[in-house]
Amino acid sequence: MDALLQVSPTVRDYYKVGEVIHYQIKIISACGSSLNQLNSSELLHQEELYYVDGVYARVVDESLQNIEELTTILTAGRLRMSDEERLTAIDRIHAAMQDKVLFVENFSQDALLLVLQRAREYNDVNAMRLLLQSNP
Repeated sequence: MDALLQVSPTVRDYYKVGEVIHYQIKIISACGSSLNQLNSSELLHQEELYYVDGVYARVVDESLQNIEELTTILTAGRLRMSDEERLTAIDRIHAAMQDKVLFVENFSQDALLLVLQRAREYNDVNAMRLLLQSNP
């Protein structure tokens, strides 16, 4: 039974462990970069920025929970699991993190598209004003 408390090198060196950590870095970086771009655009209302910030905060919190679970799985003496159970749990965490990365990328693209649409509308309105002013 004590053997189930140990973490084998097969589990520790599983390639998806490194990918999960890479996904965490990618999530945090993408959220920060997108928030900086959206804040600097000055084309979103404060409520919209709060909403985006809240979405990113929730995704980061959930991803941190995944990292904590991964750490627990990889720490000897914490869980009584077979290698197969540990690998299955890592696969589940990996899939969840992959989903979060895709969500953040899509959500960020949608938010930036909204900013671009507003910028285009703003430019169109200003161009119309200039035309109307030059043709009394």
